[in-house]
Amino acid sequence: MAWDRDVPGCFGAVDLIFCAHPVDEERAFEWLADLRRRKVSWKAARAQLQEFLGSRTRSAAHIRRQLSRARTMLKPWLRD
Repeated sequence: MAWDRDVPGCFGAVDLIFCAHPVDEERAFEWLADLRRRKVSWKAARAQLQEFLGSRTRSAAHIRRQLSRARTMLKPWLRD
């Protein structure tokens, strides 16, 4: 599975933290709006985030923390 082109912009370029900076938050909000327009579920969005992070880091703990951050911000607005 490939991730949407907006996914990398939701993370800090160096630290890979979801919405760590205001510009990351803006990009994540734009991605969320796109996900909603396309009726993408949280499960599908989470899979994209997990695949992206897995391609950038081997730290399972970091991936879990970032998925948790993303869940808090995105899941309430997406369908399951």
